[in-house]
Amino acid sequence: MTEGARPARPARTRPGAWGAPRLLLLIAALAALAGCAAPQRAGIRDKGLESARSTRAEVEASLGPRRLALLIGVDRYEDPVFPPLRFASRDAADLAAVLRSEKYGGFERVVTLTRPEEVTRARIIKEVANLRADARREDSVVVYFSGHGTMAFAAAERPRLYLVAGDSQVSDLPGTALDLADLQEIVTELRAERKALVVDACFDGLGKSSVPKEVRERSLRLGSASNLSSRISLGQSEAHLFATTWGRPAREDDALQHGVYTYFLVQALNWEQKAADTNGDGLVSVYEAHDFARGKTVSYTQAAQVPEAYFRVVGERDLYLVGDVTRRAATEMGLIYFYGDGTSEYADASLSVDGRFKGAFPGTYAIPPGEHRIAIRSGTGRMLFDRVVGIQAGSSVVADRLTGEPPPRRVAVSVAGGARFALDEGMLGLTGRSVPGLEGRVTFRPGNGRWSGLTLAAVGGWGRTGSLAADGDPAGDRRRDLGSVGIALGWRWDRPRFGFGIAWSARAHFASALPGGEASCGGAAGCDGFAWPSQGLLLDQSLPLVPGRLGLVLSEDLQLALVDVGGGARWLSASAAVRLGVEVAF
Repeated sequence: MTEGARPARPARTRPGAWGAPRLLLLIAALAALAGCAAPQRAGIRDKGLESARSTRAEVEASLGPRRLALLIGVDRYEDPVFPPLRFASRDAADLAAVLRSEKYGGFERVVTLTRPEEVTRARIIKEVANLRADARREDSVVVYFSGHGTMAFAAAERPRLYLVAGDSQVSDLPGTALDLADLQEIVTELRAERKALVVDACFDGLGKSSVPKEVRERSLRLGSASNLSSRISLGQSEAHLFATTWGRPAREDDALQHGVYTYFLVQALNWEQKAADTNGDGLVSVYEAHDFARGKTVSYTQAAQVPEAYFRVVGERDLYLVGDVTRRAATEMGLIYFYGDGTSEYADASLSVDGRFKGAFPGTYAIPPGEHRIAIRSGTGRMLFDRVVGIQAGSSVVADRLTGEPPPRRVAVSVAGGARFALDEGMLGLTGRSVPGLEGRVTFRPGNGRWSGLTLAAVGGWGRTGSLAADGDPAGDRRRDLGSVGIALGWRWDRPRFGFGIAWSARAHFASALPGGEASCGGAAGCDGFAWPSQGLLLDQSLPLVPGRLGLVLSEDLQLALVDVGGGARWLSASAAVRLGVEVAF
């Protein structure tokens, strides 16, 4: 551009007219569409922007898991039927502080409702609805309530259990209180994979509960049947924890300045974290916290208050309330638990794993993956379960639903008949071609768990040779007795319809002198009694007749021996034996 010249004025277009720039853009767009429709050669790709391909699930997954909690504590009530509580709001506040703490729970969002204007039914329902709308699949969620519980009877003679909000009215519980079953269903329907509902209340007029006299009298006809979670189908990794069982009070305690159960629950997540962490992985799961709080509550109240829990847990999806998740054990544990009906023999049973006491039910116990011998004995001493069970990583199973192979017996005694055969010419003059006889064996299994197949056996046998006299020998038919003792170390696999064992065995063999001694056989080698060692492979195949107790056993062994018969004569010899017998296990 020359000095003083004005810049050219941009070309104008009439409204609605197509100018050159727009025409070029249209041509470029058509070309792009044609290019997209044409097949592309390998190694050639388009440049530029691509359309987004995403779903709600993909977006949520990209945001990562969160830890969310809603805690409610109600001390004051508008209806005078419900007496005030002293520590319900403190229960919620102190538990919230532990969950919110970066040192302990690390929950990103903790909503606490404790003030009178916050604990109305409408506000509680609003916060539950917000949580329901916001929770994502990857999240962990805790919903906690401390306050009064109550009940009312429907026409079907089954009670409806309610959590009492600050503005609840006993004359209209369905319209002013929180239906426990409805709250449980909402928690179960949350999209979060890991979730827990914790209720520190009771429902039959004792402790943190208030019901009209006629309702309580009617409820006494129900006996001790639990109604807390019996109608709820829990989700994949979900826990519903209750401060007490049906018919027992949930208490506040002036010395603890808390509800008793909540005090020990907070203790498990705070200064008693190591004691609550039963599997030592640096984390306290929801079931570990409950088990700790349950034991302490029962002891503190002298069994007047017995907490209750309903679990459905999968190892790799456990809800961890406190602890650094980066310290999680590399191998997922399996879980064995029982929180069932108090009338079951399993309710006070003891659990042993590989011969070691693990604990008592109710409770949840982490078991390393692999095969373990699980023994459960009732409080009266009756053996309820004693099997070898394969524990899978991340699995969970209710104790009264355990299945597995019958455990191997510790000791087995077998007696078998058969024959040993010489496999080379060197042994013919000493034992003949074959030696029929009997063999007995006592087998002991010293191992447990994954070592339960290890076997140690003591072996003893006896046989009598055929005639060892040479043709034309004037001494006639000459036979000798042969005996052996030894040990065998090996492994055995037992299945319901078949068993197989393999072992290394070492033996000492003894042969009696030939009748007449040297004078009779002219001083030939082997006339006198002699002994020699051998070692080799021993195989067993068993067919159970009475599973775990009685079976048929077929055994074979191959023995190698270095035989010294005197006079400098030494040779390496081999023999094999086949026997069939019976085995009795104890």
